[in-house]
Amino acid sequence: MQIPANLQIEENTTQTLIFHELQSAEIHAKRDSNTTIVAFLTAEPSAPVTLNFHREESGPSITFLAFIIGTKPQNYQIKTISKHTTPNTNAYYYIRSALFDEAKIDYFGNLVIDKIAQQTDCYLAHNSLMLSPKAHTDTEPCLEIEANDVTAGHSATVGRTDESLLFYLMSRGLDRRQAEELLIQGFMQADLDKISDPEVRAKLAQEIEQQLQCLT
Repeated sequence: MQIPANLQIEENTTQTLIFHELQSAEIHAKRDSNTTIVAFLTAEPSAPVTLNFHREESGPSITFLAFIIGTKPQNYQIKTISKHTTPNTNAYYYIRSALFDEAKIDYFGNLVIDKIAQQTDCYLAHNSLMLSPKAHTDTEPCLEIEANDVTAGHSATVGRTDESLLFYLMSRGLDRRQAEELLIQGFMQADLDKISDPEVRAKLAQEIEQQLQCLT
């Protein structure tokens, strides 16, 4: 299922949406809505993706979670632009990528908070796990803040698998790919736990496990 190019989130709604394809989109969240948008990507988008998140009424909260497993020469070019133009809005963006072969991710995340958007709470993070010397990550988190009563932050980590931990798992009878699979599942779990809907969380964990098993 692909995210629609114009996603309207109605007021006073609580929902979790899951997508397996991304395209550039405008996401509008209305008053007092609470939405979790989950993207699980195993194939690169057909074109660079820009997701513009708008909050033009007070009270909405959006959590965007992307889980990316790149297994071949793929290029994931993704931007999230979080626009805050009214007081009292929440937004949280978490990107997790596990990259094999020559897979590449280029992520740009921006939190834009206007002067009148007081009491905004927002955060973005990108964590990338490199499973090949040819894999590549570019990440650029940005903040543009004009208001003075806000909570905002960002983080980014790029790392490779812990060889000592892999060795430990392999000493317990796993081959290297099985050990990597277990580490990736643990890596993804940190953000899977942010999905409040237990059915969606379990379904996505199963899809991630199945995708990793296809690599063996």
